Amino acid sequence: MENRHFTIEETVSLPLFRRLSINPASNRVAYDKINADWDDNEFRSQVWVYDAEKDYSYPITDFKTESSMPSWSPDSKTLAYLSNAGKNGEKRRQIFIKRSLEETTIQITNAPDGVDSYKWSPETKFVGGKEI
Repeated sequence: MENRHFTIEETVSLPLFRRLSINPASNRVAYDKINADWDDNEFRSQVWVYDAEKDYSYPITDFKTESSMPSWSPDSKTLAYLSNAGKNGEKRRQIFIKRSLEETTIQITNAPDGVDSYKWSPETKFVGGKEI
């Protein structure tokens, strides 16, 4: 077997994983998956979930929408994350929540300057200062 090194294109195309968030029930992990977008010449971050009970991974957001910083609610039922929202040049990071793969994602903030971070309240009624 011949030893072969990765090309630059292959190396850049490898996905990166960061910001793991294990839900308190320990059956799902949310994470940022960063991939190269060769068409737009940039890297894109998406939120993905691995479901240990189903042994299945799936994206929460589409590839062209930048999203990051997933965090499970203390009751393990809801996933919050940051994603770009707004009109073309005015897109800012906002907080979104998703309760299940089948349910619609809900944008819960509309901060003019965007959101840099957030935190769940211990009783799972508030995230980033907003009641859910």
